[in-house]
Amino acid sequence: MRYLGIDVGKKRVGLSLSDKGGLMAFPYQTILRELHGDEGCCRVVKEICDKELVDRVVVGIPLNMKGESTKETEQVQLFTEKLQRFISQPIIFENEVFSSKQASRSGNKRIDEKAASIVLQSYLDKLQN
Repeated sequence: MRYLGIDVGKKRVGLSLSDKGGLMAFPYQTILRELHGDEGCCRVVKEICDKELVDRVVVGIPLNMKGESTKETEQVQLFTEKLQRFISQPIIFENEVFSSKQASRSGNKRIDEKAASIVLQSYLDKLQN
C-alpha cells in the first residue's frame, strides 16, 4: 500500500511519499500554495496520486497540546474538503504536533516536505504496532 503525506501550510503544501510497502516515508515535493491556490494544489496532488499509484492520503492536522482544534485546524480541514473533491483516495488525519519545528531542526532546506514525511512516518509507525 502506498501513502501520500501532506503538510498544509498557509504559503506552501509539503508532500511526502511512502515506499510501495507503506513502511517508510520520504520527502517528495513542495507546492507553492500562494502561487497555485488551493485548486491548483489539489490538481497537483491528484496528478501525483495517479502517477505514483497512491492508495491513501495522510494529512497532518494541527491540534493544540490538549488535542483540541485551532484556527489552523479549520484551515487544514477546509483545504482537505476541497482536496477530497479532486481525489478518490481516502483521506486520513494524523496529528502534526511540532512536525514543522522538527523539520526545521533537521537542517533540511525542504522543510515542508520533511514535515510531511514526519507526519506520514508517524502514521506508518502506528500501523506497524
